[in-house]
Amino acid sequence: MKQRLSACTFSNSLFSRKQCALLYSIQITLVVCLVGIIGDFSALDRSEGATENITMHWYDIRGLNPYELRAQMRLLGPKDFSDRSCYAFTRWKIEWTWPEFEDGMPDLKNATVKLKLDMTLPRWVDYDSAPLELQRKWDKFLRALKHHEDGHVKRAITAAEGIERALRAEESPDGHAAHSKIRSLISRHLVSDELYDTRSMGGLSQGVLIH
Repeated sequence: MKQRLSACTFSNSLFSRKQCALLYSIQITLVVCLVGIIGDFSALDRSEGATENITMHWYDIRGLNPYELRAQMRLLGPKDFSDRSCYAFTRWKIEWTWPEFEDGMPDLKNATVKLKLDMTLPRWVDYDSAPLELQRKWDKFLRALKHHEDGHVKRAITAAEGIERALRAEESPDGHAAHSKIRSLISRHLVSDELYDTRSMGGLSQGVLIH
C-alpha cells in the first residue's frame, strides 16, 4: 500500500484547484470579521478522530476610552479577503488524506483529517493604566467575543469530524466521488457558519460591543 495525497484550495473569496500526479490536498479558508479571544481550547485536544491545532496571533491597540479602542481596532485590525478592516480574523483549514492500494484505489476507511485554526486578535496594551470602569467594559467585550467565537470554532470542529466520518463511511472506492461529497459537506458548513453570524448580527446580539 502506498501513501498518496491530493488536494485543492477553497476560500470564501476565491476558488482555485491544483492537481498533481501524486498530490491531493484541500484547504478551506474562512474569514470572520468579528472573533474573540478563545480562553479554553480543551475541545481541540483529542486523541482520536480528526486532529486540530490553533495558532494565536495578536495586534496591539491603545486607547483610554471606547471610541479610541474601536478606532484602533478598525485602523490596526486585520483585513479580510475583501480588504475590509476587522476587529479580528479567523482562518480555518481542513486537510484530508488517505492511503491508496497498489491498484491506485483509495483506502477511505483509513482516511485522516486535520484541522488548523489561525486567529488574529486585539491586545489592549493600556489595560492596566485605564480607568476601572473601562477595564470592566473591555472584559465584558472580550467575554462576549469569546462566546461568539466559540461558536465558530465548534462549527469548524464539526466540519472536520463530519468530513472524516463521511470519508470512512464512503462505500464507493472512488476518490473523485469522495471529494465531491466533501465539497458538498463543506458548502453546508459554510452556510451554517454564515447563518450563525447573520443571526447573531456578527456577535452584536451576544454583546460584542464596547461603548
